[in-house]
Amino acid sequence: MGTKLTDTKTASATGVNDPATLTKWPEYGGTATVSMDAGGTQTATVQLRAWNTNAGTPQKEILATFVLPVSGGPKNGDLFDSLPIFSCWDDFDWNVTALGAGATVRMSFVGVGV
Repeated sequence: MGTKLTDTKTASATGVNDPATLTKWPEYGGTATVSMDAGGTQTATVQLRAWNTNAGTPQKEILATFVLPVSGGPKNGDLFDSLPIFSCWDDFDWNVTALGAGATVRMSFVGVGV
């Protein structure tokens, strides 16, 4: 039976961030969300990367790139964005590639797994 799995991580600097509590990708996928916490220059670019474990070095695939604030469309100017991802991987991480001065970004993944 599937169980709700939740992981939330905050970052105040660029670089790779491992999940806070999850040790593997939720088997049935889930929803990735990136949002800005108050303070600083409210800009961020964050990649959600996932990979399958194999005999060699894992090849990390970028599943999503979140750019905040959102530019264009009905979400224009929003300081958060979400994307449902229903695929199967072994592991994942967050790569903060850009972050405004003094800003903090929150990265969350809520999924279903066993």
